[in-house]
Amino acid sequence: MYRGRAAEKLVQDATLQTWSQFTDCPEEDLVEPGRVHLDSLGYLHVCQGITIGNIYQSTLKEICAAFDPYSHPILGALLAGGPAELVRRYDLPHQEGYADACHLCYQSRLLLRNQFASLLTPDQMYGVNIQ
Repeated sequence: MYRGRAAEKLVQDATLQTWSQFTDCPEEDLVEPGRVHLDSLGYLHVCQGITIGNIYQSTLKEICAAFDPYSHPILGALLAGGPAELVRRYDLPHQEGYADACHLCYQSRLLLRNQFASLLTPDQMYGVNIQ
């Protein structure tokens, strides 16, 4: 699995597959996640870098009650057709081949960060401001 920043560092040794075949998220349950990641800045992640709220802005109970993956611009696209749907829905430039679904998803999200800054955060998940 080539998740997050590792995709950029390790992908040169991977066998690439056609981007359009990545039509689901094979690693996470995006509808009923059995767990979430909580980072040191208070962001709750369904998957690294895809946030559903911040515990410093809302309670965990409020975040969970408001969670609707189908209306979330990133999760909704992933549920509708995986990382390939992110490319199609947002008309993203892309390569022909990717190591796996996580690689395509991460690369797509990098291109969407300006448009969905509050959902694709924090910067550290995307290799920005790492110290």
